[in-house]
Amino acid sequence: ALKLNPNSVEAKLGYAQCSKSLGSYNDAKRAYSEILNRYSKNFDAVIGLSEINLELNEITEVPKRIDPLLEEFPNHTGLRILEAKFLLSVQKKELAIYKLQRLSEKLNHPADVEKMLVELYLLSNKWQDADNSLSKYISLVPSDPNGFYLLAKLNLYRNYFQVPNLINSLKDAEINLQNALNGARGPFDVNGDIKQGYLFDFTYDAAKIIRSIYGKPFPEPTEKYFKDIQEIKS
Repeated sequence: ALKLNPNSVEAKLGYAQCSKSLGSYNDAKRAYSEILNRYSKNFDAVIGLSEINLELNEITEVPKRIDPLLEEFPNHTGLRILEAKFLLSVQKKELAIYKLQRLSEKLNHPADVEKMLVELYLLSNKWQDADNSLSKYISLVPSDPNGFYLLAKLNLYRNYFQVPNLINSLKDAEINLQNALNGARGPFDVNGDIKQGYLFDFTYDAAKIIRSIYGKPFPEPTEKYFKDIQEIKS
């Protein structure tokens, strides 16, 4: 699409997002920057480029790009979630939680904000808060794969130091992770394995926990690792 219409913002944005998801950060940064040179308030480009900056530890690039937009659009959920990620990167996790809590209450608990709150609560070991936000999130987007993943992660992390409870939660975790993988969008081939990149990091965390229970090395989280878990159990 970009070759057919090199001036199309939509095509360039699609190229940037695809490059970002594949880890081609230089290509993605270049495409996002070209969009922002023409349309400085393209939120998808602002967020995409800033997320790459955070990933590459280019932290100082983020505030100067988003602060003026937050002044103008204080209730934009995507920008506020980006701000929370920035605050997390500079060790201000509690401030990130506080700001998103206020935004969520103000906007009647939008799904994307509640999802980010779940992730922040999990990082803070705030299990009940995570449970509450996750319930709101799932009620709004019941078929989203992230909901299944976060259910598994919450139960595994909450019970990690309570071995009997943790073992009892494994089956539900497997079911939720399988549902997450079944519903994930956009699988792509990496080194011969079909991986759900959309949920790769999430699944990797949960797979590591499940594997640690059995004291055996855990593989990269391909779709087949659920079969491996069953083999270990038996």
